[in-house]
Amino acid sequence: MKTRACLRRLALALASSGLVLLASLPASATPATLKRALGNILFGPMDVLTAPIVGPKSAIDNIRFIDDTPGVRAFWALPGVVWNTGIVIGLGVIREMTGLIELGPGLLLFFSESDLDPLLAPVEDSDALVDYETPVIHVRFGMFYTA
Repeated sequence: MKTRACLRRLALALASSGLVLLASLPASATPATLKRALGNILFGPMDVLTAPIVGPKSAIDNIRFIDDTPGVRAFWALPGVVWNTGIVIGLGVIREMTGLIELGPGLLLFFSESDLDPLLAPVEDSDALVDYETPVIHVRFGMFYTA
């Protein structure tokens, strides 16, 4: 009998503390971290798929705007394409992983005004092959990480 009464009191205490916590949450929720996490999860693989387009384009742009002799530019063209393509593939994989890492905090922060700083800032700062804002998610892939 004492055990049931103790369990009943414990359940009542937990329920009342849960109600207090729910009442103290602000009315305006910000899903920014969750949106960013889902965007990274969805579009990280797209960065990897668009790497054969983005890598050579960014390498050509970098070679075009560098202040060097034509011979040096010609010599570094192929290694630059390979390097930039590898960088874009690697950062696409890292983008996927940061999306998975930010998913948990994004779900927890959904009901608060708090936000988590981006774990992979170049996604927010760089130009992209496809960049389209929707009310639900920011469609952004084909990132020019090396531009």
